[in-house]
Amino acid sequence: MLRAALPLVLAASANALEASDIPLAMLQLCAGKEQADRGAVERAALQNIISWNNVPHDWDPNAANKGDSNGRHQGKDWWYWGDDWKQKISTGDVAMEPTLAQEKEYADSKNFLGVCGRNHERIGNDRSNIETLSECRQACAFEFSTQDLVRERCTYYSYDAHNKKCRLFKRCGWPYQASCDNASNCDNNGQRRVKEEYTNAGYDLTDAECYGQETLSDSCSWGENLMRNTPLWKTYTLINIYPAGFRSYSLREFNEPPLCIHVPSSSDKKVEVMIETEMNDSRICVTDGRDMGVFNNDVGNVRTCDNGQLYSCFTAANTKARTGGEKDDFFFYISCEGSCEASDVDLWIRMRVSDRDWNAGKQNWSEDIEYWCEEERATTYIGPDGEVRDEFTFPHELLPEEPREYPYRITHSFPDSAGAVSTALACLAGLAAALWVM
Repeated sequence: MLRAALPLVLAASANALEASDIPLAMLQLCAGKEQADRGAVERAALQNIISWNNVPHDWDPNAANKGDSNGRHQGKDWWYWGDDWKQKISTGDVAMEPTLAQEKEYADSKNFLGVCGRNHERIGNDRSNIETLSECRQACAFEFSTQDLVRERCTYYSYDAHNKKCRLFKRCGWPYQASCDNASNCDNNGQRRVKEEYTNAGYDLTDAECYGQETLSDSCSWGENLMRNTPLWKTYTLINIYPAGFRSYSLREFNEPPLCIHVPSSSDKKVEVMIETEMNDSRICVTDGRDMGVFNNDVGNVRTCDNGQLYSCFTAANTKARTGGEKDDFFFYISCEGSCEASDVDLWIRMRVSDRDWNAGKQNWSEDIEYWCEEERATTYIGPDGEVRDEFTFPHELLPEEPREYPYRITHSFPDSAGAVSTALACLAGLAAALWVM
């Protein structure tokens, strides 16, 4: 059917994920290797469990803007449909927000000054001697965290042009904060107001000459001898390549740990899961986090496996509410069963959640929630250039069937020159003479 409006994407989670929210059966599993005590298990599990965040897909200007799962980047469409997505990823040819042309606008009306705030996750240490903003952006585009059990792409990066430093993040808390390299310039929570902190340090945040450039120009007042114990950072969102809306993740070898996913605001709704492996024919399974032989989803055990490409649509049913009236969100984990256990496996994952829950979806047959999965598999939409896109598309289906150009071609042609014919006749004559002698 022709898509008339976006389905409701994941709503912003009111509170950060806590250990008490995680199914008991997933705590040890997602923690990875054996931990010393219960507290260590919970901390490791919280670090490794990924709360799903949608790739913005507000393609329809007449529909309500949803942005990502946190309500940010509204009105943006970051789904990529080009058949060159692998080349762009390999060269780090990605975009950023704000762009250089938008920096002054963001400084006046929005906020991109400072570094990521609460609950952020950094990737490694600060990188030094980064001469330009583009170098920092490319470092983020290329970065996988190889130190943690679960690898994720860099999604935010901060750049201090004066000190030529670059800081990379897997997750970024809001609001941004001034750099807390010294305890003297931040309070106990590290949440001092960024603009106040930078103004007190002597920065002229209204200086238009300090925005829209790869490096600080001589006319930028930030180049003056200011209080450098408060470095001024700009933080950018990396608009990575998301083929057909899929995000890239990595599953560790031997499933230690498996890829653990939390789907915010999913209780009593349908959850569509699509997975594709980079390694051909790897057998991938998704398992309900309340299954695993310990818990059952209210609709029963849920486990789905397939080779290479996997599609599944779960009913995240939960009839019992916890204390306070909150219902449990949907958790699941991804593991490998064949052709991939002895190495890390790169995965492409996409999820969507139904706009109606179990109660609203059982009032009439036309909006029955049981049909939502089939409806989503048939959705198409008209893109900005009038092209019709099939949303039920896996990343590798976008790739061209043949290369755009071949480095060389081998052709086999019949000899047509006089010399070639003479040579062939001479060979035949020699063969005939040899047979005559025999």
